[in-house]
Amino acid sequence: MICSLLCGATAFLDWMGIQVEFENSKVSHFCSASSVYLPLAAQIDIAALEDSIGYQFNNKGLLVQAFVHPSYSYHSGGCYQRLEFLGDAVLDYLVTSYLYSVYPKLKPGQLTDLRSACVNNISFANIAIHRSFYKFIISESSGLCKSMDKYVKFSRTHQLNGNVVEAPACPKALGVESCIGAILLDTGFNLNQVWKIMLSFLDPVINFSGLQLNPIRELQELCQAYNMEFEFASTEKENTYIVEAKVNGKDVSEYSSASNFSKKAAKRESAKQMILVLKELGFKPKSTRSLEEIMKFTYKRKRGASSSKVHPLGVGPHRSGGTEIESVRELPSLPDPLECQTTSGSFKKSAKSLLYEICAANNWDPPAFVCCKDEGENHLRKLTYRVIVKPDWLPKCFIDAMGRPARKKKVAEEHAAEGTIWHLKNHFL
Repeated sequence: MICSLLCGATAFLDWMGIQVEFENSKVSHFCSASSVYLPLAAQIDIAALEDSIGYQFNNKGLLVQAFVHPSYSYHSGGCYQRLEFLGDAVLDYLVTSYLYSVYPKLKPGQLTDLRSACVNNISFANIAIHRSFYKFIISESSGLCKSMDKYVKFSRTHQLNGNVVEAPACPKALGVESCIGAILLDTGFNLNQVWKIMLSFLDPVINFSGLQLNPIRELQELCQAYNMEFEFASTEKENTYIVEAKVNGKDVSEYSSASNFSKKAAKRESAKQMILVLKELGFKPKSTRSLEEIMKFTYKRKRGASSSKVHPLGVGPHRSGGTEIESVRELPSLPDPLECQTTSGSFKKSAKSLLYEICAANNWDPPAFVCCKDEGENHLRKLTYRVIVKPDWLPKCFIDAMGRPARKKKVAEEHAAEGTIWHLKNHFL
């Protein structure tokens, strides 16, 4: 699906015996059928909503349908739920495709954690609030309006991190799934165009600033690492849930509790508190680095359309001796030596040393420095070095950069390393 997109996925399902009839005429039919929602257009400001989304709809009925709540009974055409179903699948696929393509070094469990941090009700609700989508929802439910107003007011005055007891439950209607589904249909299933719009929605989320992982998952892994058992017990009193987390193990018996109007939020908070208790007792995760730390240093490919086939180098390979290699070229050099920043100031670091660090950080093979030219005699002698780097996601390819001639081996290798770093910086990092 990453490489062959919709056509390849359809062909694969057909090969498995699952008949999938995807015709443009059927998409056009769905778009035309949405015209039954146009009588409701007078209830919302279409132009303002399109400005908030950043997309002009060809079929305005799809846009209206995306904001009709099931509680609205004055219209027999339906509501946003079918578009929500479609948009939820698209969001999950595009975010998964993005993470899989952009972070090739992360393990499946780490990718799952990142996807959970992106694709969840709170993230979508924050986007809907930021874009003021809640103002355009057509409904007849006074309870929904009150819960949305309460959540919007709270989110604008508090950071939604689960630490506040009074945090209200997140209304499911505060979301972007139906809007994404409507855009997908209106563009004729153009995933590239949908991705560009969705990226403007999710950009703060997929940058993982202030990354927060599921504390229940973290507690589970911590207890498994030390052969401890844990459980949650909940009670409800005056519309407030009290959740208690209990952990038992060898010489360990601890508990923590949290309360919230949302049972799920209370459970997450009690797990957070228990993790803090266990860490104070000396129970640390077996992994040497948390995912937050890994994200700071992990390799990240240059971002592009998540639904497009990935050509990370941006140049086509050519064959030489039966092996695919990247074009050998002389590249502009960086300042010599490189200046690197640290918390205590700056220091001088050679390009060769930095290249070795880059390869080590990404678990690549060390760079190979090869003398390709040895010209001149005695005091006129000049050496030209090339450096070869083999990223592990390109099993049959490698980066080959040639430096400028120099009289000293160290200087010649430095020039080649500078070119390689320049190439990595402009095409990878």
